[in-house]
Amino acid sequence: MKLHIHTRPEAEQDIAAARDWYDKVQIGLGDAFLDEISAAIHQLAAHPETPRLYYRNFRRILLRRFPYKVFYQVIGLTNRHLPRAPRAPVPRTRPARIIRHQ
Repeated sequence: MKLHIHTRPEAEQDIAAARDWYDKVQIGLGDAFLDEISAAIHQLAAHPETPRLYYRNFRRILLRRFPYKVFYQVIGLTNRHLPRAPRAPVPRTRPARIIRHQ
Protein backbone atom coordinates (compact mmCIF):
# COMPACT_ATOMS: atom_id res chain seq x y z
CA MET A 1 0.00 0.00 0.00
CA LYS A 2 1.50 3.33 -1.07
CA LEU A 3 0.40 6.42 0.81
CA HIS A 4 0.79 10.03 -0.19
CA ILE A 5 1.84 11.94 2.92
CA HIS A 6 1.78 15.72 2.75
CA THR A 7 3.30 17.79 5.53
CA ARG A 8 1.91 21.28 5.98
CA PRO A 9 4.46 24.13 5.89
CA GLU A 10 3.40 25.13 9.41
CA ALA A 11 4.25 21.64 10.66
CA GLU A 12 7.66 21.77 8.99
CA GLN A 13 8.33 25.12 10.68
CA ASP A 14 7.24 23.74 14.06
CA ILE A 15 9.52 20.73 13.65
CA ALA A 16 12.53 22.88 12.66
CA ALA A 17 11.97 25.25 15.60
CA ALA A 18 11.67 22.36 18.06
CA ARG A 19 14.80 20.69 16.65
CA ASP A 20 16.78 23.93 17.03
CA TRP A 21 15.53 24.40 20.59
CA TYR A 22 16.42 20.82 21.59
CA ASP A 23 19.90 21.22 20.05
CA LYS A 24 20.43 24.30 22.24
CA VAL A 25 19.44 22.29 25.30
CA GLN A 26 21.79 19.41 24.48
CA ILE A 27 23.85 18.62 21.40
CA GLY A 28 22.27 15.75 19.49
CA LEU A 29 18.89 16.03 21.19
CA GLY A 30 17.47 17.75 18.10
CA ASP A 31 18.44 14.73 16.00
CA ALA A 32 16.75 12.44 18.52
CA PHE A 33 13.63 14.60 18.19
CA LEU A 34 13.72 14.24 14.39
CA ASP A 35 14.10 10.47 14.80
CA GLU A 36 10.93 10.42 16.92
CA ILE A 37 9.05 12.47 14.32
CA SER A 38 10.28 10.12 11.58
CA ALA A 39 9.14 7.07 13.58
CA ALA A 40 5.70 8.62 14.08
CA ILE A 41 5.36 9.33 10.35
CA HIS A 42 6.44 5.78 9.49
CA GLN A 43 3.85 4.50 11.97
CA LEU A 44 1.06 6.51 10.39
CA ALA A 45 2.19 5.48 6.90
CA ALA A 46 2.10 1.81 7.86
CA HIS A 47 -1.19 1.92 9.77
CA PRO A 48 -2.98 5.22 9.11
CA GLU A 49 -6.33 4.19 10.52
CA THR A 50 -5.06 2.43 13.65
CA PRO A 51 -5.21 5.42 16.03
CA ARG A 52 -8.81 6.22 16.83
CA LEU A 53 -10.31 9.53 15.86
CA TYR A 54 -9.21 12.22 18.29
CA TYR A 55 -11.15 15.30 17.22
CA ARG A 56 -13.57 15.43 14.33
CA ASN A 57 -11.70 13.67 11.52
CA PHE A 58 -8.22 14.08 13.01
CA ARG A 59 -6.10 11.33 14.54
CA ARG A 60 -2.98 11.76 16.65
CA ILE A 61 0.23 9.99 17.50
CA LEU A 62 2.01 10.85 20.75
CA LEU A 63 5.78 11.00 20.64
CA ARG A 64 7.27 8.71 23.27
CA ARG A 65 10.28 10.71 24.36
CA PHE A 66 9.17 14.29 23.68
CA PRO A 67 6.03 16.20 24.71
CA TYR A 68 4.64 16.52 21.18
CA LYS A 69 1.70 15.12 19.24
CA VAL A 70 1.46 14.53 15.50
CA PHE A 71 -2.05 15.31 14.28
CA TYR A 72 -3.13 13.99 10.89
CA GLN A 73 -6.16 13.04 8.91
CA VAL A 74 -6.93 10.41 6.33
CA ILE A 75 -8.20 12.43 3.39
CA GLY A 76 -9.92 9.71 1.43
CA LEU A 77 -9.74 6.34 -0.17
CA THR A 78 -8.73 6.26 -3.80
CA ASN A 79 -8.80 3.66 -6.53
CA ARG A 80 -7.06 4.17 -9.85
CA HIS A 81 -8.93 1.22 -11.37
CA LEU A 82 -10.47 -1.97 -10.12
CA PRO A 83 -8.89 -5.23 -11.26
CA ARG A 84 -11.00 -8.36 -11.66
CA ALA A 85 -10.57 -9.19 -7.98
CA PRO A 86 -10.96 -5.83 -6.21
CA ARG A 87 -8.36 -4.97 -3.59
CA ALA A 88 -8.73 -2.75 -0.55
CA PRO A 89 -8.70 0.97 -1.41
CA VAL A 90 -5.54 2.95 -0.65
CA PRO A 91 -5.98 5.62 2.05
CA ARG A 92 -4.35 9.03 1.57
CA THR A 93 -3.09 10.85 4.63
CA ARG A 94 -2.11 14.40 5.45
CA PRO A 95 -0.42 15.26 8.73
CA ALA A 96 -1.74 18.40 10.30
CA ARG A 97 0.26 20.55 12.70
CA ILE A 98 2.76 19.27 15.21
CA ILE A 99 1.51 20.54 18.58
CA ARG A 100 3.44 20.59 21.82
CA HIS A 101 1.20 19.32 24.60
CA GLN A 102 1.48 20.82 28.03
